[in-house]
Amino acid sequence: MHEKSSLRDLKILVFQKSGFIGGAEKNLQRWVKYFNKKYNVLVTLCGPGKGTFFEEMALSGHEISIFDLPDWRKGKNFVKRYLVRSKILTFYKDKNSVDLIFSNDFFYAPYAVYLGKKLNIPVIVHIQSDLEPKRIYQYSLNHADGVIITTRSTYRKISPFFKPNVLQFIPYGVESPSKPISTESKFYFNQEKNLIFGVAANLLPHKGLDFIFELALCLKTVPGWEIHWVGGDSQNLLEKLRLRVKNLGLESKLIFHGFYENMDSFYKSIDCLIHPAQYEPFGIVLIEAMSHGIPIISTKTNGGIEILSDIDDGNWLVELNGVTQMAKKIEKLLNMRNELGLIGKKFEEKFKKEYFFSNSMNKMENFFSDVFFHFKNLRSRQERKVH
Repeated sequence: MHEKSSLRDLKILVFQKSGFIGGAEKNLQRWVKYFNKKYNVLVTLCGPGKGTFFEEMALSGHEISIFDLPDWRKGKNFVKRYLVRSKILTFYKDKNSVDLIFSNDFFYAPYAVYLGKKLNIPVIVHIQSDLEPKRIYQYSLNHADGVIITTRSTYRKISPFFKPNVLQFIPYGVESPSKPISTESKFYFNQEKNLIFGVAANLLPHKGLDFIFELALCLKTVPGWEIHWVGGDSQNLLEKLRLRVKNLGLESKLIFHGFYENMDSFYKSIDCLIHPAQYEPFGIVLIEAMSHGIPIISTKTNGGIEILSDIDDGNWLVELNGVTQMAKKIEKLLNMRNELGLIGKKFEEKFKKEYFFSNSMNKMENFFSDVFFHFKNLRSRQERKVH
């Protein structure tokens, strides 16, 4: 462990492509705010600069370096990605404005690693998606000075390919809800004594859009429930989804709200979170809901299994195509209204045990300090050899 004072007044360049706010973006906002307040860390975002995420970060006082970041995939955008990489280097090579480079997922790691090697400054890559070992070299992860993994499944798969001091498993963390939500700020529902089920995910097919329609149809004749979905609409699907709901006669049962900013009030307003995703390496919304003591029914994505498999022996997990399974669990909860609080406590206990924000940030601080220490030692040895 090394002195954390090395983080004071740090200038970090963060590679970030998405302008829509999903789990990865919310997580970045959390730790940037924390590091800025505690160490006066200054963050510049390198990316397209368009979208709610970049707008919010700019309003918070963070600089935006506008560069398109083509996908770094085999046989794709071959010329463009190298041209963009060179432009970024040209922009930064004569500036003394970066102490650390951080890639907010491995997709942008080649830009970060290239710039770090050219400027001789450390690079940390944050892997928030599932990753196969064969991708390590494709995305230059073997040249990063530090790699943070947020999921156990990915950590187990790739840890044999890294030196111990390079790789660090740091699970996500979120803050515990602190202030009570006033009735004025509470999310609006029909609330006809129905049990309220919520979905928090961007409106994307792999988040389980077809699944949720099948689920609502499966429950159509069952009284006492509503499903409310909140999330960003990067593919402009909202109106089509609402029309589909109307055509199926589900207007009072399945409601799509689009992006919603006050997620605390959303979680306070629902009785149960359902997570119908067909692919999700983690799922920050799961631990956000857990922090509010809300029961969760989730498909068996990697994230769902990792987070929920030891709660009631995985009883709240269903197969990826398990629409009927989830419908049965919802019907069961409709007959267990008085026990929802006790069930939710089990989820809250899991949150307190593993996903406290302060614990996550403490591990991140230690890792950043360690990366700086090892990088400076390596550079000193190299300079001595030259002389």
